[in-house]
Amino acid sequence: MMSFVEPPYMVLQSSYVFYKRADSELVVEKYDDLYNKRIAVMRGGVFFPRFDEDRELNKVSVNTEKVAIDLLLKNRVDLVIAVEETADHSMSILNQPSHQLKKVNFRYTQNIYGNMAMSLKFAHSYAGQHVRDGMMSLALSNQLSQLVATYQLPAIPLEIIPKI
Repeated sequence: MMSFVEPPYMVLQSSYVFYKRADSELVVEKYDDLYNKRIAVMRGGVFFPRFDEDRELNKVSVNTEKVAIDLLLKNRVDLVIAVEETADHSMSILNQPSHQLKKVNFRYTQNIYGNMAMSLKFAHSYAGQHVRDGMMSLALSNQLSQLVATYQLPAIPLEIIPKI
């Protein structure tokens, strides 16, 4: 139903981290320590395969990171899962009280790709192809890396840009 535009506009190696309240005595050293904890997750979010497929975890779906952090601060959830690279930045923009939060020791690290997506119907249209060509042109000219730098994201690695 969707077509992803290549190359990705965001490629970073980051960790999925879990935040707890700074005054919490929870200890999460390994994956199994997540059981019996209430974990706020972004509704429809995809994290890492084991976590996504695990039906034994108590996941509380929320619409925004702000709501997740608010629930954590009010003790309605025990943990919040987030992408470390972007969560720290967004917390500062959203004026979240990051000094009241603490990352637990367990984390899961992998490459994370962010792609623009469009409907398949639009992707096969002239306008859709124009968007694809524009994204590729931005990547090849290094303008895409300059644009994402505004959001404190790393440059797009040249090795992932398809050769034309």
